[in-house]
Amino acid sequence: MILLACFLLYVPAMHTAFGTRSLRFVHWLPALPFFIIIIVYDEVRKYWMRTLPKGNWLERFTYY
Repeated sequence: MILLACFLLYVPAMHTAFGTRSLRFVHWLPALPFFIIIIVYDEVRKYWMRTLPKGNWLERFTYY
């Protein structure tokens, strides 16, 4: 998804097709803490899923 956003925002041909312009780097900064939190949460969840026994609370409520 991020790659698609970067492609649409930074490829000059897309600017003419969609009438957009490039974003400055500072506009990406507010999303970085949320990105880091989501990645850390998911990695910790996966670690707990591997180490806890089958059928635990975490597996029942966070696994598809």
